[in-house]
Amino acid sequence: MIPLPSKTETRLERYIKRTHKRPEKVAQTALDRFLAIQELEEIQKIIAPKAQKQGFKTDEDIFKAM
Repeated sequence: MIPLPSKTETRLERYIKRTHKRPEKVAQTALDRFLAIQELEEIQKIIAPKAQKQGFKTDEDIFKAM
């Protein structure tokens, strides 16, 4: 088990009781989402300077060009 602050542990316990999900599944889902966000942010750091050189200022500019 991963040590958690008591407030987080209480929230987790309440969530598990409400949803009847296994703690392992909740942790796996949370970690998968966290890692996906971190990976996206890493990619953005690499791509952003290149996109700015191409004249893109925001993510919305990129989506409009697609």
